Amino acid sequence: MLYNSNSCDTKEGEITTVKGTKYRVTPTFFSYQLPPKLKFLSIADQKVYIPLVDNRYGITSKNSLTHVHIQGNLIYDIQHFSGLWRLEYLDLSNNFCFNITKQSFQGMGNLLFLNLSRNLLGKELKRQSGEHVFDHLRGLKVLDLSFNWITYLHKDIFIFASNIEHLNLSNNDLESVTFDLSGALKLRSIDLSSNKILILDSKSMDFLDASREKQLFIQMSSNPFQCTCQSREFLKWMKDSLNKHFVDKENYTCMFTDRKRIHLRNLDKILSSLELECASFTTTIVIVTIILLVTIILISFAIMYRYRWKLRYLYYAGKRSYSGYSRIFDSGREYQFDAFISYAESERAEFIPNLLKLERENNFKFCRYSRDFIIGVNVAENITNAIHNSKGTVCFLSKAFLESEFCIYEAQMARMESIYRGGETSLRIILADKDFGDVLPKFLKDIIIEQTYLEYDKDIQEEFWIALTQGLKDMTTTIVIVTIILLVTIILISFAIMYRYRWKLRYLYYAGKRSYRGYSRVLDSGREYQFDAFISYAESERTEFIPNLLKLERENNFKFCIHSRDFIIGVNVAENITNAIHNSKRTVCFLSKAFLQSEFCTYEAQMARMESIYRGGETTLNNILVDKDLGAVLPQFLKDVIREQIYLE
Repeated sequence: MLYNSNSCDTKEGEITTVKGTKYRVTPTFFSYQLPPKLKFLSIADQKVYIPLVDNRYGITSKNSLTHVHIQGNLIYDIQHFSGLWRLEYLDLSNNFCFNITKQSFQGMGNLLFLNLSRNLLGKELKRQSGEHVFDHLRGLKVLDLSFNWITYLHKDIFIFASNIEHLNLSNNDLESVTFDLSGALKLRSIDLSSNKILILDSKSMDFLDASREKQLFIQMSSNPFQCTCQSREFLKWMKDSLNKHFVDKENYTCMFTDRKRIHLRNLDKILSSLELECASFTTTIVIVTIILLVTIILISFAIMYRYRWKLRYLYYAGKRSYSGYSRIFDSGREYQFDAFISYAESERAEFIPNLLKLERENNFKFCRYSRDFIIGVNVAENITNAIHNSKGTVCFLSKAFLESEFCIYEAQMARMESIYRGGETSLRIILADKDFGDVLPKFLKDIIIEQTYLEYDKDIQEEFWIALTQGLKDMTTTIVIVTIILLVTIILISFAIMYRYRWKLRYLYYAGKRSYRGYSRVLDSGREYQFDAFISYAESERTEFIPNLLKLERENNFKFCIHSRDFIIGVNVAENITNAIHNSKRTVCFLSKAFLQSEFCTYEAQMARMESIYRGGETTLNNILVDKDLGAVLPQFLKDVIREQIYLE
């Protein structure tokens, strides 16, 4: 028996059977009694509307239905059909349906054909990717999911498909084959035409490469294929596949890097061209890489030699910090020693007695290697630690001093310590000899030229030791003053930088928070962006722009991010804005006086500007001037954007 509702007189909210019995649709439960021998039921194109509530759809168990046509209605929500255990053919296409669950097809184990095309299931299939929506349809042979705005399908969504023969995924937004078809050994054809596939990676090709009983027909026309070095393996796979036939392959096109598009009629010629191009490209990369490596190595050695003393200082400073040598600091003072004394061992008897006298009379504490170095520690490390733990270093410069490798090392480390204390002058030079000739190292010449030094005169020693005592006392005062100035300068500069880059810092904060908390998961795994554009507008102008934007979405297959619809509930508004802009190809700002009066609108524009900068200068902020006379209220950064870019009015 065949029942077609087109031949019946139906009223809104009623369904009439061939017996003339009428059933009114209620918002809680549907139960229909059909003729027990009825096999074919059609209520196609009747604009039947079912409310979005937790309904159950029931047909009495005593039925023989095998074919049901419900296409062209307004069935937004498919939750469950009961009593359709004999059903073999179900057409639910063109219903504006956006919700299905695993229970939607429960009890339909005999279903062979399911048409869900021309619905809005893309978002739901992505959201329920791990729930095996079609798991009850083990016997299904034909599944049509075309025209559903699908951007991503979970790897295991077709785990049920051991008997599937024909799969239609055409006219969606897929960019790769992320779903596993290795278990679909009876698959005869798959339609991936009119998607957004640039190339198939090795994993996608593996999913289609399972050994099947019969040849697999693959339709991939009207995809924006690329002919680049990265797509060579994909094109080779297309050419050499023995158990797969690419339908209408001669009309496929791909685009070269120069944006020239060519048909794939002669894949051999295209592959040969790519081999030559990529081979020369590979050779160039290898040569450039070798040159870069050699250059980097040479520059590294030059830098290491140029800064060998600084590197040695950093090495021992780091080792000191790691090994815990900072424990030799007294808890109540900044340094352990007032000065580290550097002198030639042969001149020990000339200087040490007077230095000991200075210690006693002025309450100084000098570091002398013969008395204060730690036994068992490397000499160079002892020197670095001693200089680091002293307020300053005093070098008795003489010819004997310059002949000692350790004395030169002590002078170099003292110079490095001065640099890493922010330029603080902690190295005091005493010229014990006057005529050094050309033996004086350049760094010591520079210090002598730039700084005041003392000259040691054996004939007037008392005056010299008084001057040295005063210099050591002044060293403490200098350290305190320099430290305070440096701290105040750093604080002022930090506040100035934070204010100057306050928008960039806020962007970086939320970008880092997004990365840490995993908000990047809102991106489709097979595509770069979730939205075509983030729409920024004043809330008071919502009714003026949103209806037209929604119309643009429908007519042009766009996907906009609108805060009232797409923001994640429970997430900070500023964080939602940053995530939305990051996951959109671009941002469109409707600039008006109301826009500029909104703190959030200004924040959205600033974050869009930051996103452009961090995409390498890519133009992602587009402005639309709603009001012409914005005058002085327009922020400087928006004036710059409008001056540099083309805008709409």
